[in-house]
Amino acid sequence: MMRWLSDQRLAIQRLAIQRLAIAQAFVLCLPYPGLGANMYRRWPVARDGVYFCPVELPSREIHAAAHLPALALALTKELAPYRNRPFAIFGHGEAALIGYEAAAWMCAAGLPAPRRLYVSAQAPPHHGPHDRLARLSGRERTEQIRTMLYRIHGDCTQEALTACLSTLDADLAMLARYRPIEAMELACPVVAIGWSHDRQVDRAAMRGWVECGRTTYVVLDGDHAAGAEPPAPLLDLLASDLTPGPVTEGSVDCGG
Repeated sequence: MMRWLSDQRLAIQRLAIQRLAIAQAFVLCLPYPGLGANMYRRWPVARDGVYFCPVELPSREIHAAAHLPALALALTKELAPYRNRPFAIFGHGEAALIGYEAAAWMCAAGLPAPRRLYVSAQAPPHHGPHDRLARLSGRERTEQIRTMLYRIHGDCTQEALTACLSTLDADLAMLARYRPIEAMELACPVVAIGWSHDRQVDRAAMRGWVECGRTTYVVLDGDHAAGAEPPAPLLDLLASDLTPGPVTEGSVDCGG
């Protein structure tokens, strides 16, 4: 476990530390299954003073043996130096469940919680099973990852596709072990984001997020992979609720 937590710490510092160090408000962006922080390659650094901070999950060979709540807890602990300013969590697809578990842990522990939890194209945790991608055929999963890679990079090499599919297998193994007993009502508001042309996620099922607390429903124009591009209305939505404020002196750890 210590090795795994160390990997998590290095991952956050490597990909987001510079933005977190200067951000007066930020959105923590969690990657779609099979992908890493490169999912947010086409996203801007910031919008209206709000920084987008992509997170790379730990080595899949390690975190495939872990449970999703443990991953969320490790992520939450690594956020400790940066929770002194407005922040939100965004997760697309099954990544939204990691965001939910992290927010639930912070709320239950009485810690500074996100201003908003943004859950995109994902049913709530108590409306499982959560291995939607696992129920697709191998060909369908390959096409889903291929589409995401094209949206991110403009192309899709066989090497990248093979690596992502291997990562996806590990993610699906972790999701298969995720068995939340019941919904926890969060102290922070939830914004459930559906996509007008998403054929993979039933927007009606997303209504169940209301059982997790105060929930707002938004439908944006796009398909299941639209978040990789990303559309301007999504960026505007994520930035709109976070008004940058002063950072508490001496609380930012920029260590390597």
